[in-house]
Amino acid sequence: YFDDATYKTPGWGNVLLENVRVRETAFERFGLPIAVKSGRVGRLEVSLPMGNFNNKPVQLVLHELYVVAGPIRNFDRDRAISNMRK
Repeated sequence: YFDDATYKTPGWGNVLLENVRVRETAFERFGLPIAVKSGRVGRLEVSLPMGNFNNKPVQLVLHELYVVAGPIRNFDRDRAISNMRK
């Protein structure tokens, strides 16, 4: 979710995003009874193994992670687990 993030490419295979908004649905896929109220990542560094995606991992480094979260009322655990399997 990069609508208001600052985007930079400091080098080949590297991406730097600043001031990235955390989606309200960020935790849904994990089946947790938690809803994000607001959140930001101050700086997100992404290192891509250019030309070698099959053998090396993509690296994500988060700096200054700030999240305000709260419980989901009427959380349906079975539905959440079903959604995780999709």
